Amino acid sequence: MEGRKEFLNILLVIQIIYIVPVGIICLVIVAFQVTGYRLNDFVLFSYMNYIEQQARSYTPESWDKGLNIIVWIHVVILYVVFRKRECLRVQTLEDTRRQFEIEDLFRMETEFMEQLRSQGIELEDSTLDSSCV
Repeated sequence: MEGRKEFLNILLVIQIIYIVPVGIICLVIVAFQVTGYRLNDFVLFSYMNYIEQQARSYTPESWDKGLNIIVWIHVVILYVVFRKRECLRVQTLEDTRRQFEIEDLFRMETEFMEQLRSQGIELEDSTLDSSCV
């Protein structure tokens, strides 16, 4: 039983060691994104300087791979944020268009009911009359 508790404690420590830095990195990236996209310029500028100064090799060193991974992760995060923002914008536009269509239909229905009343026609079914609501 004690061995299991020790194993769970070790597993918890390992999870904290990995999750906390990753969470901090994600929060830092989100903070930079919220404050004005300055991280984009920094990462892309650093990467472009690195590419210009470094000779190209077919077998990059481990830190080269790490830099490439960081840049691509940042690009993926930017893409996901952009797509989500674009989807929300499109959804807002569609909701606004639907609202205008509903208002137009209600206005046309009201005009039609008023036209019928002006001709002396009363509806037998009051559920169709929007003025009863």
